[in-house]
Amino acid sequence: YQRRVHGMKRVLLLLLVSCLPAEGVTGKKSAPDRGEKKPKTVAVTRMVFFDFSVGETPAGRVEIGLHGWSVPNSAENFAKLCSGSHFPGFGYEGSIVTNITRGDSIQAGDFINGDGTGGHSIFGKSFGAENYKLKHRKGVVTMLETRRGQVDSRFLIAMKAKRELDGKYVVVGTVLTGFNVLEGLQEYAGAPPTKTIRIARSGELEIKPFIHNY
Repeated sequence: YQRRVHGMKRVLLLLLVSCLPAEGVTGKKSAPDRGEKKPKTVAVTRMVFFDFSVGETPAGRVEIGLHGWSVPNSAENFAKLCSGSHFPGFGYEGSIVTNITRGDSIQAGDFINGDGTGGHSIFGKSFGAENYKLKHRKGVVTMLETRRGQVDSRFLIAMKAKRELDGKYVVVGTVLTGFNVLEGLQEYAGAPPTKTIRIARSGELEIKPFIHNY
């Protein structure tokens, strides 16, 4: 009988040990899977779009999710410049792309001078950058600064991760659909681009806020 009880205790002990994680047995954490990266998430609170054209030829639509819970003023500014709702004729629609660096970035948003030197916000000439919390991953839309800590309407779309901009520029949104359209514009790289690339139409789409992996 005693041998049977001892045998049962041993079996229970082995079962208990087999159910413990490696940390519980050794006191050390098991090595993480180096191939697995934890996704970063951010809230998309508004959605806007650009319909691009090359010359007179439509090039396609790009839809951008704005991160209004992270940067509410920047998102409000960007959305109203897309919709033109601040007042008629004031915004991105009809403006041109001013710089394309192949495989790196696309710059636009100067609807004042049309050459990348001018811009205007819905809050005045410019307004204060809110924070630099969001990182510059591939596909983000970031506001260019007129001077340190001030933004207007000019922006950059990152064609690749641009970590050198982290802590320097405000990420306002992320390209959600139409990245292939932006890739197609790379053949016109230049400052200015070799062909006139225009935001032929822009606007805001109605959505419910959601969480996005970026």
